[in-house]
Amino acid sequence: MCTAVILNGVGPDHAVVVAANRDEFLARPAVGPVEILDQPRTVGGRDEEKGGSWLAVTAGGFLALLTNQPEPGGPRPAARTRGEIVIEVLRRGGMAGARAWLDSLDPSAYNSFNLLYGDAAGLEVAYGRAERSAIERETVPPGLHVLPNGRLDQPDHRKVARARALVAPHVGAAWPELSRQLAAALADHARPDLAELPETEPGARFPRELVRELHALCIHTPTYGTRSAAIIALDPGRVAHMLWAPGPPCTTPFTEVAIEEES
Repeated sequence: MCTAVILNGVGPDHAVVVAANRDEFLARPAVGPVEILDQPRTVGGRDEEKGGSWLAVTAGGFLALLTNQPEPGGPRPAARTRGEIVIEVLRRGGMAGARAWLDSLDPSAYNSFNLLYGDAAGLEVAYGRAERSAIERETVPPGLHVLPNGRLDQPDHRKVARARALVAPHVGAAWPELSRQLAAALADHARPDLAELPETEPGARFPRELVRELHALCIHTPTYGTRSAAIIALDPGRVAHMLWAPGPPCTTPFTEVAIEEES
């Protein structure tokens, strides 16, 4: 998961709305939405390579999603999969248990990450950095926010500015219109001109042309891109809506996913 738009306590119809794209290598197998846990019943995406999840939500309306934090030397192959963090947080079923588990976590065991978690009563972001010995937690205040591959609302991140510009005019819209506009934002292909980007250093991991493509909210390259998208609305104690596009949101329709407690 690489970009998440968060509407916390500002919409007319639902307490929290989160719209997010998952960007990943095209060859990495994944499925979703599927049942991730049975206790509490949890539905979301599952990485078939290492078994974790990038985004999932319990039937009681507790959500977790993860964006990767790039590291200068690239990811460490021996690190534990970050996808297990999403599952373990949701296994706790609520904010208190999630905080306790995260506070006990050794972030150096994982490649760096940013984790959004919470429900209609409140949201937080946890920052795990490979070079640190403890998780940093930050409360998400009311309003429109964007979590990229970086810190919440990171001011120098192009995707933050682009997503805010696309969504801000529609924050007060009713759910049918809001969900349409969020889907359109997730499908956005705008990229900076190549001349706007700095020259890459000799031996850089990514050529300048590829870096340009990665600035789009909806990414398309021969080997890497936006693989799926979700729009989730939360009310107290429940998931009001879960819309899922199992492919790039520019070409893949969103469909409603029912999440109910087993009787």
